[in-house]
Amino acid sequence: MRPGSLLIEGIAGVPFHSERGMEYRFADSRHTLSIGLHCTSPNEVYFSPNCSNRLHKDFTSGGSKVVPAGFSAIDRKENSTSSRKRNWKIHFRETVNQYRRSTMKRINVTLFAFLFMAGMAYAQDNQSSVEQDGNDNQATITQVGSGHWAGVTQEGSGADEAMVFQMGQDHSINVAQSEDGSHYSTSYQTGEGNSASVSQSGSGNNSSDIEQRGMDNWAEVLQKGKGDDESEVYQSGTDNALKVSQGAFGTHYSFISQLGENNYANVRQRGSGAHTSEIYQGDEDGYSNNAQVNQDGSGMHTSVLEQDGEHNYANVLQYGSGTHLSEAYQSGYDNALSVNQTGAGTFKSMITQSGEDNWANVIQNGDGSNSSKINQSGNSNSATVIQTAIP
Repeated sequence: MRPGSLLIEGIAGVPFHSERGMEYRFADSRHTLSIGLHCTSPNEVYFSPNCSNRLHKDFTSGGSKVVPAGFSAIDRKENSTSSRKRNWKIHFRETVNQYRRSTMKRINVTLFAFLFMAGMAYAQDNQSSVEQDGNDNQATITQVGSGHWAGVTQEGSGADEAMVFQMGQDHSINVAQSEDGSHYSTSYQTGEGNSASVSQSGSGNNSSDIEQRGMDNWAEVLQKGKGDDESEVYQSGTDNALKVSQGAFGTHYSFISQLGENNYANVRQRGSGAHTSEIYQGDEDGYSNNAQVNQDGSGMHTSVLEQDGEHNYANVLQYGSGTHLSEAYQSGYDNALSVNQTGAGTFKSMITQSGEDNWANVIQNGDGSNSSKINQSGNSNSATVIQTAIP
């Protein structure tokens, strides 16, 4: 779950709302109910390893905002672009780990019954299905609003765990976890018309965390095999789409954050190596950016990709037994880049582009130790780097 999407306590009967105008109110003033809330401002991220889980109200010009006691607030706009993006990932991971350890496993049936009662006046036509076969599986589905669909299927000898939370209208989620590994999935949807699919199988210990805000976003996560794979997804905006596919014997990690509209990301990581992919797409005004990452083989491959602006395209391909690192940053309009690093060598590529209609292409292969750096700003620039071993 993304920072700010935390389980905190609210005071029943007291209204509070986000700066975007969505109001939440607990129906019964005699009870204190727990509910997962989003970050109330798109410019703030809340995190803490020692949350006291109590409601604080801090009145601002935009209305009241909810801040859990003990949480810090970081204004994203005050940080540099690269550190800001990395902070998102770090705090995201801290929040997920804290959420798992100290909160989720303590939630009981009575608490969720109260939560359901608080939203009954607005809830209708929700559907859910849970099928479990095996031992020590856990499934929790909470639906507030109308038109939701949630399905959880867990089977096999592993102790699987799935949590689904839906608030708003017309969300759908399907979670399927099977075979011998211990698989873990959390899915959190608010807004309208978001959909997600999670499939985890094999003897590895796989983990998936999805949070979707906004309208008509789509996410698919597929993790299979003997490796320990982890996927973290955050989507906010409209009509964003992504797909993550990880498997085989290695240890693979994928993090994707999408803001804005009509952005697309596709990550495929395979092989016995240790692969890491991080994609950050769009700001609040980002539109139609496209990112493709494909990493395979027994090596150690790392890709960090950031796109801000509109109609930017990036393709990163890394495979083989070598150690490969790609960092690429694009801002502006209609920029494109391609990185192809293969073989047993140690390769590093860094690309930075800003402006319009810029093109960068890097090809490195063989068994050597090569490094490439491209920095372009302005319009209609083009650069190509080819570094390869002597035949």
